[in-house]
Amino acid sequence: MNVLLLGATGAVGRRVAGELARSDAVTRLVVSSRNSADLEAVAHNLGGVDRGVFHLELDASDEHGLALAGREFDVIASCTGPAYLYEETAVSSAIATGTSYVSLCDDAATVQALVESSDSAATAGATIVSGCGLSPGLTNFMCRLAAAQLDEVDEIAIQVARSTADAASPASLRSLVRTVAGGPPPSSRGPGDPGSATPRPSFFPPPVGWVETFGYDHPELLTLRRSFPGVRLVEFRAGLAERAAMDIVRALAAVSGSEGSGGKSTVASEVLRRILERMPARGAEWAAARVDVEGRHEGRPLSISYGIVDHLTNLAALPMAQAALALGTGDTAAPGVHAPDEVFGAKPFLRALSHRGLRIARLEPYEV
Repeated sequence: MNVLLLGATGAVGRRVAGELARSDAVTRLVVSSRNSADLEAVAHNLGGVDRGVFHLELDASDEHGLALAGREFDVIASCTGPAYLYEETAVSSAIATGTSYVSLCDDAATVQALVESSDSAATAGATIVSGCGLSPGLTNFMCRLAAAQLDEVDEIAIQVARSTADAASPASLRSLVRTVAGGPPPSSRGPGDPGSATPRPSFFPPPVGWVETFGYDHPELLTLRRSFPGVRLVEFRAGLAERAAMDIVRALAAVSGSEGSGGKSTVASEVLRRILERMPARGAEWAAARVDVEGRHEGRPLSISYGIVDHLTNLAALPMAQAALALGTGDTAAPGVHAPDEVFGAKPFLRALSHRGLRIARLEPYEV
């Protein structure tokens, strides 16, 4: 298969490039970004032309350029960020060429906007998976795995923890500031309920442990309600392992607002980056996610929880690479714009990731 990888010079992009280059299914891999010097190094380190790895300087905001380049490929994979700046342009280009596409998009407003492109993607025969990393991505699959063991699904809670010491790229910091600035979505429990706006300690698999989390809008709130129309509550919470750092993020987000591409968001993320560089990392240098799905099985209440912990680069890059390979072979085709769990089966997808060293764990309650 022929694969075009956008945003190949960042930490996650480099890891995805390595995974794709090692696959026997990939006959030609073109790594791209706007940074020509780093791009040449990425291609060279992966074996270059002799190993079927080429580099192409490409601006992810250039829809015409992306469309011209995309015609030659079986799948386009995008690690470009922040998603609210580039995702819609990249998806439009993929639809224009009828090319399957997968990304790390984690912006709720962008995913909501892309829903309107689903019919166009279906007509073009393009399978668009917007967001297949840690969250959305692994969180979706863990929710599906838990829900499959229930007769009815009532509530879904997703929680994510990160560390400032673990792969804090400029793009990811801008995305974090935007997410926090957006605040929590309206409570599903009714007016007057503080709900997700209230800080709450959440427990993640060791070595992460307890992290204070806050409720935010996220793509899963939209897509999981679509998958489980009868669910009463879908909640997304996130936090940083370092509480002081999270306080700074929230303060900067309040100043920047949620206007997305505005200059305030860029300035706030740059200020955050400089502050974090001077702060000693006090939390575990890992990222983690857990999902708790409540419902009924055989008439009785039942809660099922899954969790995962690893470095953020692995948690984002490995699902992304696996999705790109599945789409590129043509074995998985679902034309339209979809969440990852609407295209790939949870069990086989997670089983494939386990062979790459990424494994989820069932979290069992401990009665005292």
